[in-house]
Parts: sequence; C-alpha cells; structure tokens
Amino acid sequence: MIEAEEINYIELTKNIYQILSNDLKITMKPAIENVARYNGNPYSSKARVKFRTFMIFYLIHKVQTENLPKNHYGEFITQISTERLIEESKRLYNEQTLIRA
Repeated sequence: MIEAEEINYIELTKNIYQILSNDLKITMKPAIENVARYNGNPYSSKARVKFRTFMIFYLIHKVQTENLPKNHYGEFITQISTERLIEESKRLYNEQTLIRA
C-alpha cells in the first residue's frame, strides 16, 4: 500500500484529466478547475481533498450516465476511501487509454 504522503494528488489528478476523452473533459471541467487553482503542497490533506472531489464528481457522473444503481459505490459515495478512489482512478485511466488507442 502506498503511503498517503508519497502521493502527489495534484499531479495524479492532472494526469487523469489529460487522458480523458474530449466529452468527458467538458463534463469534468468544474472539478479540474478546482484542482488547477490549488497552489499548495501536492502531498497534503488539502490536495487529497481536491483529488477526492475530482474522483467523486466522476463517479457521480458514471452512476448517472451508465445507469448504475445509486448505491453502486456504497450507501454514501462521499464515504469511499481514498485508497478505493485511487483504484478507481487507475481504472478510469486504463479505460481512457484503451479508448484513445
């Protein structure tokens, strides 16, 4: 397991955003703007919150567009662990890489 202090949450979020399809980039624009405005320590808990917000925004979009059950990610989507969000971000990155190939 990666220690939280070792993760550059801002870079991770920006890398995910870069690989998104154009349509998904438009959808995710409000969430990435929140990340882009952040000038603090990219390893901090504040940066982690920016990453979490971005990923939760994406998961809500996914639930709505893929007709997933509202509780697909648990009773409260905001209670997903950061570790689970990191796994979801890897899945998203891999899916988008395949789409671009």
